[in-house]
Amino acid sequence: MNLKAQLRQFNEMDTIELKKIKIDDLVNKMLEQIGTTDSELRDSLIYSTFVRLINEEILTEQQMIDVLEVCISDSHLFFKIGEENADSVFTRSFSALVVAAIISKDLKSRFLTEAMVMDCFEKSIQYVVGERDVRGFVKGKGWAHSMAHGADLMVAAVGHPLIEKHKTTVCLVAIKEALFKGSVYTDDEDERFLFVIDHLIVKDVEEEKLIGWIDTLYQQLEDVHALNGFSNNIFMLELMSKIS
Repeated sequence: MNLKAQLRQFNEMDTIELKKIKIDDLVNKMLEQIGTTDSELRDSLIYSTFVRLINEEILTEQQMIDVLEVCISDSHLFFKIGEENADSVFTRSFSALVVAAIISKDLKSRFLTEAMVMDCFEKSIQYVVGERDVRGFVKGKGWAHSMAHGADLMVAAVGHPLIEKHKTTVCLVAIKEALFKGSVYTDDEDERFLFVIDHLIVKDVEEEKLIGWIDTLYQQLEDVHALNGFSNNIFMLELMSKIS
């Protein structure tokens, strides 16, 4: 039975039934194919199943930690980081989503150590800065959405209570770099970063730092406009600056 058929069968079972079976082999297969270019398998089955396993506590705390360690590693979140217009983006992007789901679960259950949470936070920044394939929808393969998923990971990490406010200002630098990667965002990727800023505000990040960041964003916009003139990207960045 292939993985797609296994997951369809798996999702027909209720939570009580699932907690009685060993799913390590299935989880390993899901991790191996997390970046498949089959959009149904990747989005509707693997990712949605991971969310169910996490939220319904079908995975033990140790199993969630094991999944986290794989997803945030060089083989997943940083798999061939720097490549553009390549299928490797799906592995990175969907690993980011699974890490975000586990961090969000930890807000209720608190099974991650402070070091683990800090590692997730730091790697969320590294990923958003390092990702170069910023495509949204890829014809024939579905959503890559690396920047949107990277923003979701940052939201989860920044929102965790173990992340102190003085450590979160590096997010502003990462967001600015993400916004000026040279691509026109057309699928609300830029708006997803607003949720990161919301969390920073909730954590009482110094107003002066936020104002200073907006000022530098405007200045960089003016510089880009002076070189390239008006474009869709310029208008979207101006809108985000005003919303911020």
